[in-house]
Amino acid sequence: MKASKSKAKKTALKGKPAAKPSKASKVSKPLAKKAGRSVPAKATKAPAKVTKAAGKPKAAKQKPKVAVPAKPKVALPKPKATVAAPPKVTPAAKQKPATPPTPKVAAPAKPKVAVPAKPKVAVAAKPKVAPEMKAMIGTSGPRSIALPTPVKPTPKPVRRAAPRADFGAPIDDFLVKQPPELRVILDALRALIDEAAPHAHASLKWGQPFYALNGAMMCALGAHQAHVNLILVGAPDAFVDPEGRLSGSGSGSRHLKLTSMDDFPRERIRQWLAVSAAYASKRG
Repeated sequence: MKASKSKAKKTALKGKPAAKPSKASKVSKPLAKKAGRSVPAKATKAPAKVTKAAGKPKAAKQKPKVAVPAKPKVALPKPKATVAAPPKVTPAAKQKPATPPTPKVAAPAKPKVAVPAKPKVAVAAKPKVAPEMKAMIGTSGPRSIALPTPVKPTPKPVRRAAPRADFGAPIDDFLVKQPPELRVILDALRALIDEAAPHAHASLKWGQPFYALNGAMMCALGAHQAHVNLILVGAPDAFVDPEGRLSGSGSGSRHLKLTSMDDFPRERIRQWLAVSAAYASKRG
């Protein structure tokens, strides 16, 4: 009994094949609307109901499938909006500090070195040819002509003073010609010189009395308009002069100026004449 029931179920489920829809059912919805027809709904398959009493399944009516045309998709162009990218903000820790610009240092100007000018070399001028020489040379060219040798100028003779007529003469004539105020001073000095060096030789040289020992000069006398000058020969340090009466800056003589007998240092003159006599005797 169970086997017969299961077979009956299988046969009821299988059923008969569904009826094919007619051509009229295949009309599209838009065409049916234009014609004023009603469009049948889509047929759905429903399982056949099995009745226990009859045992045979009833075939359900299938609605015809109507093909609906798909709406065409229209691609509308979308405008592309260009959005500027936001600036990249680096964190403060990664930001590099702005380096200050290096100041431009003006280079020191090079000092101008003055270049010494080249010395001009004097070019000797060409000797001028006399017209007579040009006539002798002519147009055929120069000839070997002996030119006159230049004559050297003769040196001018050196004028020397002629020796005085009284050179080497005795001093008496000189003393006689002097005025009385100077003659007194000259006679006093002559007496002191004869006392210090009795062997001294007195003579006129260049118009003045000179005293010498063994050919070496010892002292000299000079007569001027208002004073008499005594010239002492010797080392400057040898003459003791605390009063500072001697003058002169020479390396071998000193001078004593006398104007009257009121100021006549007799003892100092005697000492100074002794020094000059000793100095002349060593040199003679």
